[in-house]
Amino acid sequence: MRVLNLFLFIVILTTIILTRLYEVQISQVQGFSIKNIMLYLVSFMLLAVHASKRTPIKDVPALVPLIIVSIFAAISMLYAPALAQDLRLDRLNMLAIYKGNIFDPVLMYIIGYFLIVSEGSDFRLIRIFVIAFGLLNVAAMSIFVTGINPFTISVVSHGGTRFASYGGISNQGAYALAFFFPLYYYLHVHAGSWVGKAFYVFLMMTTLAGIALTGSRGGYLAMAIELLLLMILTGRYAFFITMTVLGTFGVMAYAALFNWEFLVGAIGRLKLLVAGAEPVRHGFTETDTISAGRTYIWKGIYSVLKNDPVAVIIGKGCGTFAVHIKRALGGAMASHNWFLEVLLELGLIGLSLFVAAGMRMYRFFKLYLRQPDRLLYHCVFCMFFILVWTFMLSAPTVLYVTWFLTLGLLAGYVSDGKGSVIKKSPYPERPILGAGRKPG
Repeated sequence: MRVLNLFLFIVILTTIILTRLYEVQISQVQGFSIKNIMLYLVSFMLLAVHASKRTPIKDVPALVPLIIVSIFAAISMLYAPALAQDLRLDRLNMLAIYKGNIFDPVLMYIIGYFLIVSEGSDFRLIRIFVIAFGLLNVAAMSIFVTGINPFTISVVSHGGTRFASYGGISNQGAYALAFFFPLYYYLHVHAGSWVGKAFYVFLMMTTLAGIALTGSRGGYLAMAIELLLLMILTGRYAFFITMTVLGTFGVMAYAALFNWEFLVGAIGRLKLLVAGAEPVRHGFTETDTISAGRTYIWKGIYSVLKNDPVAVIIGKGCGTFAVHIKRALGGAMASHNWFLEVLLELGLIGLSLFVAAGMRMYRFFKLYLRQPDRLLYHCVFCMFFILVWTFMLSAPTVLYVTWFLTLGLLAGYVSDGKGSVIKKSPYPERPILGAGRKPG
């Protein structure tokens, strides 16, 4: 069972990483590609293997609201034409968006749970997963610095002015890096040697450097708050302040030697936080300019829903955001707010189900993790902060599968810890979940 689970895990991880490397979002694949066949074959193999085991699928945290919203989103595509107001809908594209934004993430969440829970909550798979994405950022930064690109991918966005890491565009890259940062710290604390500790410090430093180069104001603010939260929750002020200072000097030194204009352009975007720092575009208010057009788009979402009370309740249909916002604002625009995008497509019903799932998931971690491993609970808390922050300012579809799989792995790890044998952790003076445990 361990060998099979490891094999299935490696196939899924490889599929997701190749998707990131070649910038093909799961949701962009419309049809039966080899990648899709591999992803679903492995996923359903895993579920079939565990179908007869003693851990029932109903034990997956927050499963009920996630399943209900998945079914509701599928149904919404059937009534979408009735609420389209003569707009032409692309059914195949709607199905692809449903698959990439809802079905695949929920499936990966369930898969992640079973990959771990059947192994007796072994943290090694989580460690492999986290390190893989840390090294993916290192590879992206190496391509950016050296220009040597064996993958023939782009690691910059916005006309080459902003670093994107493995997020596709700079904002998604910044949020992807911030999401994993707390787990790098957790692994650093529990590393068994100075080499291991130094390696995780390296991943944290490259994470901070990557975010600095993205020019993402939302990413800057999110990372600053996350660092402050980690300082307060862990009490290690000197550690995080030192890391931030060293990371800042490192990025500045790189920029001074190789690419000063790039860093000036990235950080220069902070001037938009001051009203009137940039000429106001036609149709934009100063607030719209400061928010990089976000509030302009959000007002467009409001205009779509304000005279349609039915859509407010049930939404316009999964995968229809682009066509409705194009008619409202005259062009295709990203929502920059996942909550509002869900509200437009699935209404208050869909949004309430997603929020309920998130709250149930967080309560699960709080209930079963806060006492046995307070440090990991604090790290998960910071990860949930990044999720909520990101969803308020962006709709990072390219990250959904990765994030849901991560949460599934963590949920499986925590789930099997209930009532198990727990040993002492070196730091802080609290037990570490999963130590010395037998499978199953």
